[in-house]
Amino acid sequence: QACMKSLSEFEWVSWRMEKIEHNWITYFIDFAHDPDALEKTLTYLHKIKWENRLILVFWAPWNRDKLKRPEMWKIWRHFSDIIIATDDDPDTENKLKILKQLVQDINYKDNSNKELYIIPERELAIKFATQLAKPWDIVMLAWKWHEPIQRTNFGTRKWNDKIELQKILQNKI
Repeated sequence: QACMKSLSEFEWVSWRMEKIEHNWITYFIDFAHDPDALEKTLTYLHKIKWENRLILVFWAPWNRDKLKRPEMWKIWRHFSDIIIATDDDPDTENKLKILKQLVQDINYKDNSNKELYIIPERELAIKFATQLAKPWDIVMLAWKWHEPIQRTNFGTRKWNDKIELQKILQNKI
């Protein structure tokens, strides 16, 4: 009984596997920022997607995470049906070069049914994911959710994936 009471009082961490449902599509926003977190998150989502698609909007931050990029690419490729590579915090590193580095090892002749889209502007990438998604699909937004800003090549701007997703979904009614 103590366990049940504890679970009923549990407060969800707002930037871990936050779920939004809209028109029979489930969206998750998660701070999957390293290979281990990304693999655990996508393993879970891959299991619950059943026969439907897992659409991943993914990022790669600037200089501080260069070494993670190849490893993370292998993880997304393994678990996701559709991958939309976009920006995160490019800061002083050219965001197009980051995206190019992310996808440079793709073998387009591997005959997989995976789809890859490169959309450098994060807002457009999220909007595109909502347009691609069909009922029962899962859309995962991997993001540094806990920070309320994005460091772009042109300076800092306020940013929050959840708020942006809600705005986009509100306009899709």
